Amino acid sequence: YEDALANFEKALAIKKKIYGEIHADVSTTLHQIANVYCDQAKYKDSLENYHKVVGYIQSYHGDTHPEVASTLHTIANGYYKKGKYKGAVTNYVNVLKIYIDKFGHNHPKTH
Repeated sequence: YEDALANFEKALAIKKKIYGEIHADVSTTLHQIANVYCDQAKYKDSLENYHKVVGYIQSYHGDTHPEVASTLHTIANGYYKKGKYKGAVTNYVNVLKIYIDKFGHNHPKTH
């Protein structure tokens, strides 16, 4: 895990230098870093990075983009794994609202 994190951090620095702070490639790398922390059960670190990712995605796609919902779902799962059920439910509800808004009530993502 440590090698993966070190390499992702290097990639992140390069991408920020090339693209700036807010760019899809930057958020993808942050998401990968968060995944590594999650795999290690370091939920505080993973959630911190997932929150950055969702903020970036919101800045270039808006608050109701399905990619926002997908990342919020990942955040909800992190809160659930930490035993922070209120945070999990809040995020799951937000995910459902976005999916209903985008896809309607008769879509597999809203059942």
